[in-house]
Amino acid sequence: MANYWAIEIGISQYRFLPPLHYASRDAELLHQALLKSGFAAGQCCLLADQITQTAADPGLPSKENIQAALARFQAAIQPEDLLICFFSGYGLQHQGKDYLLPIAADPQNTAETGLAMADLLKQLKATPSQNILLLLDANRAEAGQGFGAETLRLAQSLEIAVLLSCQPDQSSHEPLTLRQGIFTAALTAAWGNCMTLEQLARQLSQQLPQLSAECWRPRQDLQAVVPAQLCYQLLVPSDASQPSLPAVTDGVQADQNVQQPVQRPVQRPVQRPVTHTAGLLQPAAGLQQKLAALVAQTFPGAGSSATESSISNDLISSRSSRDAAVLTFPDGLDQAGLSDQFFWRRLLAQGGLIGGILLFGVILRNSGSLINADANSASNSAIAPQAAQSIQSAPFDTNLPVQPSDSPQPAAVNTLAPELLMQSAQTAFEAQQYEEANRQLGQIPAAQRSTAPQQLLEQVNRELLNQAKATLIRARSPMPENQVSDLADAVKVARLIQPDQPLYAEAQQQIDRWSRLILDMAQGRAERASQADAADAAKSYSKAIAAARLVPSDQAAYEQAQQAISLWSQKILDLAQSSAKANELDLAIQIGELVPSNSSDYAAAQEAIASWRNQPLP
Repeated sequence: MANYWAIEIGISQYRFLPPLHYASRDAELLHQALLKSGFAAGQCCLLADQITQTAADPGLPSKENIQAALARFQAAIQPEDLLICFFSGYGLQHQGKDYLLPIAADPQNTAETGLAMADLLKQLKATPSQNILLLLDANRAEAGQGFGAETLRLAQSLEIAVLLSCQPDQSSHEPLTLRQGIFTAALTAAWGNCMTLEQLARQLSQQLPQLSAECWRPRQDLQAVVPAQLCYQLLVPSDASQPSLPAVTDGVQADQNVQQPVQRPVQRPVQRPVTHTAGLLQPAAGLQQKLAALVAQTFPGAGSSATESSISNDLISSRSSRDAAVLTFPDGLDQAGLSDQFFWRRLLAQGGLIGGILLFGVILRNSGSLINADANSASNSAIAPQAAQSIQSAPFDTNLPVQPSDSPQPAAVNTLAPELLMQSAQTAFEAQQYEEANRQLGQIPAAQRSTAPQQLLEQVNRELLNQAKATLIRARSPMPENQVSDLADAVKVARLIQPDQPLYAEAQQQIDRWSRLILDMAQGRAERASQADAADAAKSYSKAIAAARLVPSDQAAYEQAQQAISLWSQKILDLAQSSAKANELDLAIQIGELVPSNSSDYAAAQEAIASWRNQPLP
């Protein structure tokens, strides 16, 4: 029986190179994916840098430890075994040769401190098994491009399978939106679905360009060498080679054994989604008794237990079956053999029942506005005209000064308003109108909120946060513009939670995270400008500016966003001026008009555009 071995190397904090964001995390994620797919823990060696590591730690990804791990595995591997070597870190081409850089590698002394790919491939070729797979995510822009050309050539001649994260003239990216490298995101997502090496290479070649485009990063294309004898090499142990299909829940395939990419967030949708049917809002299950009482009062004789059971079970959709959203009639209505008189009598009776229920639903849905109207009327009659005018001008301000306790009229209003607002908020909550419930409860001063309003407000705010998170995973076309728009919508919902309300700190944490994601996606758009012509580059900068403007002004990322907007505006103006120097005046005008109106370069852009329009065509 074949054994499966793996060495996962990830280095983020280099000694002599700029740090990488998620290289060590990439190795850890792949390590977990391999263990879940059936690899034995004793046959997997993880070398990833940690803050607590010292030079004597065997898990430190130093040159000596990497070579020692390879030597141990080489002595234990049998001819039919599979060895997988994964590296996430810096790769460098030096004097025409490829090198992997360990944690203490010095770019000024690459030959001595780096791992030469020629030596590494020859060492792997001497392994008793020929089933070897190299997974290299090493072409980082900070160390210079070009890594991979020699590696691909040597792997082809030695017949060793190698998958490179990108082409030698490209860079491998690790965007904040994924919190891992694009290559590792595609790799871990594909690992549970691909049984053979040929399947894995095919899926990665499709996923890498798609992920880089969705994250607004320059294109990444897989470079692969797959010898013919290894095309159908199994990537998981034989006892796990035929796993059961992933469970399908709510129409979405859920695979718990792989790290999902950005388009598959792990957060569950909101627990109680808002569902509408034929323009009517479904009543909540908690209102069944109220509906039954109303029907019994409106239609005498219909209030028996059988009728109430019929209403509860047949006419009202419960919370557990909201998605069905169908009003079902008693089974007896469709039975054959009923007389015409009995049929019409029951039809009229049940039609009246449905009409009464719909009427009550309309009243229930608009009860909040009715209560507000009554409260405003009472306030206008009890408060002086000047006070009433100030309240009407700021009806949602929870920080209005409280009237002195010796003023009897405002005291009567304050004792009544919280109860009415609580009832209205409860009704809105049961109808899943969480923003309205938050607005109603927000009018109750914090000092007057008893236990019940505070608990309800916490439930409402929890639903608002769930609603904001569900915004990020709603079904939309996978366009980057949609992703930024969804993040902005999520921030807007989370900002409804005020400082004196429950879950405010959690909401602020989410807003800060989503704001940074918006800025990261804006920077990704700007990076794509380097690979486009003048017109497309200007459009990329313009889209980056539009995204950066969505960062809220009270967030830590706002200042960085403003600096980026200023830089990108200058780049747009530079592109316009370069086009004008090339006598492409129409193009220069078109690009210059993309300079934002509120930027420091706007005046210069408008002056230049006027000058170009007055120049004669060449």
